[in-house]
Amino acid sequence: MSVDFSSEEIHSDSAIVLLEKLEHSHKVINYFSNLILDKHHSLLITHSIHKLVKYQVVILIRGYDDYYDVLHLQRDPLYKIF
Repeated sequence: MSVDFSSEEIHSDSAIVLLEKLEHSHKVINYFSNLILDKHHSLLITHSIHKLVKYQVVILIRGYDDYYDVLHLQRDPLYKIF
């Protein structure tokens, strides 16, 4: 038997799991993202307003100030499922 506790596979930030459960039941991020008007052509949009707002909420909950602080989240397994 072998157990690998590499930091890439273990995540202790339960706030993201709690946020996902709250969002699933209350749809707060969905509500606020629907208030933002996106005037871009739908064929030119890569990420929806909902996805961008949700991303911003997650990085703020994790304690990061801006996008440049969270580039390592692309490898975070918990964030990938969120």
